[in-house]
Amino acid sequence: QLCRALLDEDLLLDSTPTYHLSTPEGRAALRDRDHLLLTCFASGERVVGARLTGREWDRLRTRISDEEHLWSAKRLVEFSQAPSLLPGDRPDTATARGFALRAFTVAQESGYTVLSGGLGQVLADGLDGRLLVSPAAKDVWVPISEEVRSGVRVTTTPPSQRTLTAGIPAFTPRMLSCMFWMGRYADRAEALVRLLSVALEHDERYRNRPWQPGSRSLQPLLDAVLAVSGTSASIGPLRAEGSQSQDILDGLVRLTVDTRTPGTVGHSVDLLAEAARAVRDQMSMTTWKVLGGGERALGALAAAAGDDGVQLDDTLDELLVSLLAFSGLAHESLVRDPGWLMMDAGRRIERTLALTALTREVVVPMTDPDTQSALLDAYLVTSESSVTYRRLYPGPPRSGQAMMLMLFDETNPRSAIFQLTTLRGNFDGLPDELRSGTAERIVEELITALRRFDPADVEVIEDGSRTTLADLLTALRDGLHAMSDVLERSRFAPPPAARPLWAGSVPGGPR
Repeated sequence: QLCRALLDEDLLLDSTPTYHLSTPEGRAALRDRDHLLLTCFASGERVVGARLTGREWDRLRTRISDEEHLWSAKRLVEFSQAPSLLPGDRPDTATARGFALRAFTVAQESGYTVLSGGLGQVLADGLDGRLLVSPAAKDVWVPISEEVRSGVRVTTTPPSQRTLTAGIPAFTPRMLSCMFWMGRYADRAEALVRLLSVALEHDERYRNRPWQPGSRSLQPLLDAVLAVSGTSASIGPLRAEGSQSQDILDGLVRLTVDTRTPGTVGHSVDLLAEAARAVRDQMSMTTWKVLGGGERALGALAAAAGDDGVQLDDTLDELLVSLLAFSGLAHESLVRDPGWLMMDAGRRIERTLALTALTREVVVPMTDPDTQSALLDAYLVTSESSVTYRRLYPGPPRSGQAMMLMLFDETNPRSAIFQLTTLRGNFDGLPDELRSGTAERIVEELITALRRFDPADVEVIEDGSRTTLADLLTALRDGLHAMSDVLERSRFAPPPAARPLWAGSVPGGPR
């Protein structure tokens, strides 16, 4: 269709039959699944129909019917054959095998020139061959005359009127992934350090004073620590009642220094440093001094046997300083290139996930007024918004006002809406080849959900909890996880079936 529209002629060699699955022709083509290669534009997934079981095919058909506009189907064609001799064959016998020729073009001032020859590939037998799996490859040379050869020379000197600019570095999927997760691990560690500090303070304040107003806030805070860190299964419950103070302290210490359990501060700091080392050419030289301070603080706590909470408090303070310094370096010393945009996107996603988990544990359940007031105060301190709240809303904290500040206030740099609008700006700033339409659609839907939510519905209570607020938090959490998954599959995944030009490939990897 492009050839006819642009050149007013038909292709000399027919194109591989390809269908968009939102068209009647595409839906009809699905009946012949054994001869189709299905591709999802959004995620980059490639599925061979012949390799699916009946149940897997039914699930895929259901998925395609829900998102037809994201899928295409290409018919697997039979390739021409050529006499081939592979290692292991009898030396006096050539066998007819599938053959493919990979052609190449060279960019020139006036367009592209197709080179003569190319890469010849002997194809594997059966379905693998139709998917271009190759056990052997060789250069194909085509002798041409000087008259033809002169037309394929490439100009290497740019015209004098062209302005030379600094080279733009290549952003590989691996580098973008490291930057993205560096942002996530940094904010994950910071959020948990703040929450652990507040939980430690509440333990010291209320452990031996259960008669004080607000003492019942300790257990919800301990539950929030496990929920935000995602360590309930690995760390186990932290009980405010029926346990010794040292039991809680030991749990908080483990949540800080344990480097093997995903979700702990130590684990996040370790992976933050690992990601930073993987992209050290992007980082300021001061980065290692800043991260080293946090690692030394963790080492001091790990060496403090029988700590009564003093060393834990000091370590959390030093970790917070280190993580804030790292955040400052990232914002003041790094170029705002696609790597930085992905790093900041990771921060925004992680900060919103932590906020939704904390809100679910602290604000959604209904409690008595004293407990609610103590929990909201801890919630605002953990979210670095207590001073802002007191400036805007005199008097003790109230849930509706706290939610206005933390979810819907677009001027609060700690609010959910601020994170999402900043995330949208990060996506908009990416070059076209790195943008993800699906991720951008998800963030728009989440922004719309927040802006359409009536803040008065925060106080809608059913069965002792704020159910409408809980539904909003669930939508935010699920949307952010889906967005991160899309980026992992489409922008951080290595190119499919990548293999060097100098070798063929076999199922299971290059040979």
